[in-house]
Amino acid sequence: MPDIERYVDEHEPDIITLTEVKPKNCKVPLQETELRIEGYHPPVHNLDAEGRGICIYVSSQFGLELLKIDDENSLNFNESVWVKVIVDNRKTIVLGCVYRSPSSGNDNNRGLEKLLRHISDMNFHDLIIVGDFNYPDIDWENCVADRENSDSDLFAECVKDCFLIQHVDEPTRYRGNQRPSILDLVMTNEENVISDLQYHAPFGNSDHCCLAFEYKCIAETKSTKTKKYKYDKGDYVGMRENLSSIDWTEELKDQTTQEAWDIFSGILDTAMQTHIPTHTGGGIRKLKRQSYMDKQGMRLAKAKQRAWKRFTDTEDPHDYQKYCTARNKLRSYTRELRKNFEEELARDVKVNPKAFWKYASSKLTVKSGVSDLKDSEGNLHGDDSSKAEILNEFFCSVFTKEDVTHIPDLDDRSEGHELLETLISEEMIMRHLQKLKISKSSGPDSFHPRVLKEVAEAITPHSTSYSERVWILDNCHPSGSKDKLHRYLRKGIGVHQATIDQSVLRQ
Repeated sequence: MPDIERYVDEHEPDIITLTEVKPKNCKVPLQETELRIEGYHPPVHNLDAEGRGICIYVSSQFGLELLKIDDENSLNFNESVWVKVIVDNRKTIVLGCVYRSPSSGNDNNRGLEKLLRHISDMNFHDLIIVGDFNYPDIDWENCVADRENSDSDLFAECVKDCFLIQHVDEPTRYRGNQRPSILDLVMTNEENVISDLQYHAPFGNSDHCCLAFEYKCIAETKSTKTKKYKYDKGDYVGMRENLSSIDWTEELKDQTTQEAWDIFSGILDTAMQTHIPTHTGGGIRKLKRQSYMDKQGMRLAKAKQRAWKRFTDTEDPHDYQKYCTARNKLRSYTRELRKNFEEELARDVKVNPKAFWKYASSKLTVKSGVSDLKDSEGNLHGDDSSKAEILNEFFCSVFTKEDVTHIPDLDDRSEGHELLETLISEEMIMRHLQKLKISKSSGPDSFHPRVLKEVAEAITPHSTSYSERVWILDNCHPSGSKDKLHRYLRKGIGVHQATIDQSVLRQ
């Protein structure tokens, strides 16, 4: 205990799990009072049962509940302790600590696998499983064992079947001349939630490392606010009338390609601001109901809350039974709703993949993306444009600087076929604008497909003249062939006769 108390004073962990608490051949049973640590709840343990003993300590700033596992799924395995750590009124973490003896028999090993599958089937949102599993012959990088159909192989398959992620990648046990091995594991049901995993010196005479890590249980929310358009509530009739009244020929007369694009995008952006309502996104979002909940589910949730309030006011056992009935009814109903909802998502994943990934993303605690970056002066930047500039500056700093003073001469190349004309039509542009999928997000130009599709008729005359310039400048060069350009045109630009000055092609 002195080593543990010194470690607690130095690192102040929120949760501590210990295995093999009882010494071998212990003649005097340990008492709970001997194991208490100041600032933590009394340890949750299994010291009264046979085995080496497990203890879980949780800081007193969090709530703590013992998680009871059905006897059918828990009694087949000797040593495990499960708790619920209540972070706040909306967040609960399920934590399990397991000890499997190196001399564990076949029945006990199968019991462990059955226990893990049962816990996985309970669909906890935040699940952490730690402990000493004593499987040295498993390659955890690939999650495979040395021998097929061995106990190690069956356990590795169980971990994969439960979709658990094992985070320990360095040996945790060192003893004499024996090969270091990974015996102590940290497993979660979500990636990227474990960070800063450290391997500290063992406590006392143990030959196992002390593992310390951070668990990200609450997703970070950005305080930045951005303006977003409500495309489903836009006044597209008024927008079309506004854009149709514009004389595009006069507006774009004698303009370069870039100038024409700036004028067009400015007009379209002004029309969007006028005819499409906006809302401010970002910041802390309000708690929303689950996507699979319906009106009946919401009614049952309110009935449960009313029953709980009544019980807390009266503390009558009869009212508590009513609360239990309402709670169980809600749980049974929502489980069936969730099951049906997820089955429907799976069936329609090819037809509507966005719905599937939206639901999957909502279940993640850690979101992928580029984090805030520091510039050369140490200032932190969070907006996309600043992060792009910082990355660009770094990439430029590591480029190889070529010697441009001695450039070899190249042989003259044949110009091949000269492009004398290009073919663009309003009909082709209109057809491809009408094919846009309004469920997709905006491109780099920030114009949503819903907007372009709704105002296609009003902007098509401009698109024709603009497309001519884009294709002339971007795709026409002395070595290009007319057939190649026609293949490009058939993909989306269309067929409209226009003569091109030869001096433009040779630039």
